[in-house]
Amino acid sequence: MRKTELQKYKRRLLELRDRLTGNVGSMLEAGLGGESRSTGGATGDEADQGNDHWDAELALSLSANSNETIKLIDEALKRIEDGTYGICIESGEKIAKARLDAIPYTPYCVEAATALENQR
Repeated sequence: MRKTELQKYKRRLLELRDRLTGNVGSMLEAGLGGESRSTGGATGDEADQGNDHWDAELALSLSANSNETIKLIDEALKRIEDGTYGICIESGEKIAKARLDAIPYTPYCVEAATALENQR
């Protein structure tokens, strides 16, 4: 892959990581420490308490997904630095540019990703 292409992907990965790291903090704050509709105890409406609980669970789930994506982004950035970006870590084949454009942090070509999904 040409140096200009690698720089383009690196920029995209860094921008995505910056957005996600900001969102993780916001999600956790909103779901766990932010404004609550319920006041707790006997004075809080049960429906509001249920909604608060659901919001907290959703925030934690989204945060976990974002953290996994951030980890994949960091790994992709390392592959750019060591010259292996765009090469499938499973098969050793080139990852199609269309796939990298869609999912710039993917470590797998389509065939390897499909095979891994089928194993699950």
